[in-house]
Amino acid sequence: MVIDKAYVKAKIAFLIPVIIVFYIIYWGFTLSKVYIAAKSIPDSTEKELLRINIFGNSQQEGENTVSASFSLIDSSGNEIAVIERSWVGNYLTIDFYRVSINKKIFYFPSEICSKDQIYEGSRLKHKKGTELSRYYDENGQCMLLGFASTKKQRHKLYDISSFANGHFKVPRFFSVKKIGIDLSFCRTGLYYSIRAEKDGNLKLAPL
Repeated sequence: MVIDKAYVKAKIAFLIPVIIVFYIIYWGFTLSKVYIAAKSIPDSTEKELLRINIFGNSQQEGENTVSASFSLIDSSGNEIAVIERSWVGNYLTIDFYRVSINKKIFYFPSEICSKDQIYEGSRLKHKKGTELSRYYDENGQCMLLGFASTKKQRHKLYDISSFANGHFKVPRFFSVKKIGIDLSFCRTGLYYSIRAEKDGNLKLAPL
C-alpha cells in the first residue's frame, strides 16, 4: 500500500487548526464556567482552612522522618478529613492554590511536602508530597463548603477546585497562584491553624 504523503500533509494541515479552535472553545467554556461559579458562592476569606499538629522527628531504616497530623476544615469550621502519618525528611511544608476570580479569593489545600533543609531566600527542596484534593473533592462536589451549603454550591466549588488543581488541563495564567507555607518553625506538640485573612493572605498561628 502506497501512502500519499501529500494527502497526509494536507490532512494534518487541516486537523491542526481544527484542534486548536476546539481547544480554545473548551478553554473559554472552562473559564466561563469557573467565573459563573465564583459569582454565587462564598469565598475562602476570614475562614480557617487547616489545623496542624507536628508530633516530632525520628529515624526509620536510617532515614529521618517527621510525623504530623493535618485536619482539613470546611467553611463551617468542621473537620472533613484528617491525614496522620510520617514523611521522609526533616521538615514539612504545605502548598495551597489561590484562585483570584470575580473579585473573590478561594484557597484549596494542594499538597503536603517534606524537605531536608531550608535554603536562603526561602527556597525549599521538596520531596514528593501527599496530594490533598482527593480528601475534599468527591462525586463532583467540593466538601470544603460546610453543612449550610447546597449540593449545587458544592458542585460549583468543585469546578473552581478542579480548575485550581489543574484537572481541566487548561492554562491558568494569573488566575491561580501556588503558595507554600513553611512549617519548620512549628513546635512539636502544639496545634497550629492556617486561616485566610480578610485581606486574602494566609496566616499560620498557634491555637
